[in-house]
Amino acid sequence: FGYLHSLSEPVQVAPPEGYPATTEKWELSRAQLHAFIELVYTRFFESPELFGLPKGADSYLIKEGDEKDKKSELKRKYKQIHTVIDRGLDFLMQLGVRGEAVDDAMLVTPDAYADILQSSKVGKKFIQALMACGVEIQSGQAAVMVRHMGFPLMADAWAALAHACAEHKQALVGRFNFARCDFRALLGDYVPDALTLYRFFSEEEQAHLRDLHEFLLKLHYKPLITISEMPYWMVQYQGPRKIKSSPFFQVELSERYLNPLQVYVKLVSVDRLAPLMSGQPDFLQADLFTRAYKCNGDACGWCKTRPYVGPSVLEYKGQQRSVCWYSNPDLMAMDDQTTALVKQYALFHQELA
Repeated sequence: FGYLHSLSEPVQVAPPEGYPATTEKWELSRAQLHAFIELVYTRFFESPELFGLPKGADSYLIKEGDEKDKKSELKRKYKQIHTVIDRGLDFLMQLGVRGEAVDDAMLVTPDAYADILQSSKVGKKFIQALMACGVEIQSGQAAVMVRHMGFPLMADAWAALAHACAEHKQALVGRFNFARCDFRALLGDYVPDALTLYRFFSEEEQAHLRDLHEFLLKLHYKPLITISEMPYWMVQYQGPRKIKSSPFFQVELSERYLNPLQVYVKLVSVDRLAPLMSGQPDFLQADLFTRAYKCNGDACGWCKTRPYVGPSVLEYKGQQRSVCWYSNPDLMAMDDQTTALVKQYALFHQELA
C-alpha cells in the first residue's frame, strides 16, 4: 500500500533534449508509464502472493515503547517484503537504462538482459507476476523484447525516466524518484519537497502539515529532507541554531506503525524552558509538565558527564515534578490540538533567543 500511495501525482514535464517524437506522443508515453506502474503497485496490494509477498496485516506497532522483540520481528518481515519489491523495481529501472525504446517495446541484448537479471537479483516469481499483469518478455537471438500491449507507448518515457534517475547524484533519491514515477526527475537532481511528500497522508493531515510548514518557514525554519528508501522518508525543521542546534519538529513516514504518519517535537533542554514556563498558555504548561521525563537522580547520572544540561523542577497548578533535561518527543496525532501545540512550542523557543 505504501508504494501505491506514494506514487507521484501526474505532472507535465518537457521531454528530454533530442526527443524525436511529438509532444503529444511524449505525454501519452509518460501517462502510460505512470498507469503501468500504478497497475503493478495495485497488484502488490490486491494480490501480494503473486509476487511472493505475504498476505494480511503487517503493521502493528503503536509507538516506540512496544516490546523490543516485537519491533525486531516486524523489522525482519519488512526487510523481506521490501527486498522482493526493491529488486523488482531495480530490474525495471535497469531495463530502462540499458534497453532501447523501439516502437512499442523495450529492446535489450541477451547478454545485457542476463546481466540485469543477475545484478538486480530479481526473483523468478516477481517476473512471472509482471507477466500476469500483462507484460510480455520475448527472447530472440538479437534482442530480448519487453512490452505491455495495454501501454504500447510507455517505452520512451520508461527509458527517459530510468536514465534521469540513474544519473541522480544521490542514488537513493534517484531510485525513490523512479519508484514514485516522478517525471520531475528529468529536471536534474530533483528531490521532492516537504509538501510533495506529505501527499501520502489524508487531506486533513496534509492541511495541518501545510499550516505548520508555512508557520515554521515564517519563523525561518528550514525543512531538511532525508530519503532513505521507498517508501521511507523524513522531514526535519531546523530553526535558528542560536536557539537549538538540532531540528525542532520532525515528520516521518513509517509503515511499521498503524498510523504511518509519525510526528515529533524535539525541545531544547527542559531546564532552559522551566524558568519561562509560567508565562505560557495553560495548554502548553500542561503538556510540558507531563511530557518531561522524571529525573532518576543517582540511578541515572547522565547529567554528571554533561555540564550544559541538568535536572530541573517544573511547577503546574500547585504540583511539582523533578524532571530530566530530555522530554518525550512523541506526538500522537496530526490534528488541531497538535498543530496549536507545535506552534506554541516554536514561539516559546523564540523567547530563548
